[in-house]
Amino acid sequence: YVFEIIRKECSACPEQVLRWKIFATGGGAFKFEDRFYKELGVHVRKNDEMQTIVSGVECLLDNIPNECFTWVPKETPLTHATEFVRKDVTTDPRKPWLIVNVGSGVSMLKLDEQQTVQHGKVSTYKRVGGTPLGGGTFLSLGCLLTGAKDHVELLEMAERGNAKAVDKLVGDIYGDDYKGLGLSADTVASSFGKLVNPDLRDKVRPEDLARSLVQMITWNIAHIARLVAAQEGVKTIIFTGSFTHNNDLSQKHFATAFRYWSNGDSKALFMRHEGYVGAIGALSMSALCKEDHLAFGRMP
Repeated sequence: YVFEIIRKECSACPEQVLRWKIFATGGGAFKFEDRFYKELGVHVRKNDEMQTIVSGVECLLDNIPNECFTWVPKETPLTHATEFVRKDVTTDPRKPWLIVNVGSGVSMLKLDEQQTVQHGKVSTYKRVGGTPLGGGTFLSLGCLLTGAKDHVELLEMAERGNAKAVDKLVGDIYGDDYKGLGLSADTVASSFGKLVNPDLRDKVRPEDLARSLVQMITWNIAHIARLVAAQEGVKTIIFTGSFTHNNDLSQKHFATAFRYWSNGDSKALFMRHEGYVGAIGALSMSALCKEDHLAFGRMP
């Protein structure tokens, strides 16, 4: 898609395109660097993916009001049918923060501050955890299980599904709540666990498989992120990455899991412009900001 745009611009204004400064990040910035130059004569200025994510998050939170939000229950106590609504959140400017970037896999970055003599407070970060169970896992397994063609179709199927049709619950094992451990009857004991019964496999709906899968993936990511946050002493947890983009269902599962495992002590936060975090980070890091005196103005 990017190549098509640049080709059209080259046909119309070739001299102008050759003066473009293209700042790119992610694996594609490295994978397609030679192709950009050989086919289009354009030099790509590469930026480290994780560094651009950190820079993009900071830039957006510093400049865009109400950038962060979470999902909260519309009423309490919680039940399986509880409706969740979106709520704007003001992030605590004090660090550390944990950025959970969910793409094909998952990287968890602890964002901290370091006091320097020359520059005052400077942000630093390090990777403190992750998991290979991510958006790529969801899409690949989901398409194999359901026959869905793409991410959008798979999520639409999950929205219509009922995970209880395939997940084994505490109530399926004990007949009721497991009061000794404080587990309600509708707590998931085993994802896809009902399908150990071969008679159920031929009757299961693809929508139910998709719903169970998105729940399994998001809950595992949230559980690991919660443990990492507790280990690192972090209260502010921000989810970014392509998997969360226009994906209310997964965001709600992340938020529910954090509320459950933290007893309300911490929240899963999301960003309105998370689909542009890497691009904005690459721009904010670039020499273009210094050369052309470009600054991000605070919105009124």
